[in-house]
Amino acid sequence: MKNIVNTFSILVTERCNLACTYCHFFAARGKKDVRRDIPDDLFDVYTSFIKYFAENSGTEVTYRFSGGDPTVLGDRLFDLAGRALKKIGTKPYVLTGGKCIDQTWIDRAKPVISHLFISLESPLSPDRGALKPEETMRIIKKYNSPDMPLLLGATVLRNSDFKNLYEVCRIVYEELGQLPNIQEINYLPYESPTDEELNDLYDNLRRVVADFHNKAPLNLFSYISPEFTSLHNKKQVFLSDMDMDNSFKMTMDNMDEMLKIITDYQWVNYPAVKCDKTDCEWREGCQRIKWLWKQPSPTISADKKFADYCRFKKTVNAAFYDALYPNAVA
Repeated sequence: MKNIVNTFSILVTERCNLACTYCHFFAARGKKDVRRDIPDDLFDVYTSFIKYFAENSGTEVTYRFSGGDPTVLGDRLFDLAGRALKKIGTKPYVLTGGKCIDQTWIDRAKPVISHLFISLESPLSPDRGALKPEETMRIIKKYNSPDMPLLLGATVLRNSDFKNLYEVCRIVYEELGQLPNIQEINYLPYESPTDEELNDLYDNLRRVVADFHNKAPLNLFSYISPEFTSLHNKKQVFLSDMDMDNSFKMTMDNMDEMLKIITDYQWVNYPAVKCDKTDCEWREGCQRIKWLWKQPSPTISADKKFADYCRFKKTVNAAFYDALYPNAVA
């Protein structure tokens, strides 16, 4: 199981200093109603379990702090990271919108935090509630270093922006030497793509893969086609959320039981596909999917969303394949 990575995402705060309109966290919760920070006793249970899981699962284990935005915790974030490092033996990484990052923050973080993933808006159509992409890229260029890497978190594109995918990737690569981590809008704000939008996606994605696959790691639509987006990293990553409500009901006394539950939960997060299209050329890489593709959105049924996933999958995989093997015979 050495090619499996189990990543645990500890929700350390519900507070955020940005107001992205598509945010899935606050789409399901009123922002004024969820402002909790993680209690110390729950944090200690979670970090104790991560240590136990790392010692007993036989898999690679990483963990991160998420939110909300963990940086709003101020000094407490560094205290939590230090406590986790002391117990687990490895540093957490942090997901952030980047608004709080400056030299003082970086200096405080280096001893206890391994790296950051900073969300980046599309330079061509940024969300009005997010940090401006020019500012995000300035922060990354100024403070990125080998001992505190600042990596690109999610860049979310609306379906109508698929026609700009190549230009977005070109701008970001020329600025940062990295490709953005592109994701489609999902969760509650999800909308079905039109045929024209999927054609735009195919054309642009094929150009991106053809021009950049030898220059930088590709992380493009990983919720749809992880088999292609992991070309530079031959590992299967499973993510388990450790929320403020302790949905797993972890205690200091049920670690062994929790190890089995979390292992089973991997397959809850990635349920098996039940599809009768036996002649599909992508069937072999489509045996399990991210759970969100089987969840309805307010205006989209679960069946319709799964059908959209099939359309997305064929579009994304065809774009990758045609770019990587342009001379292949059909």
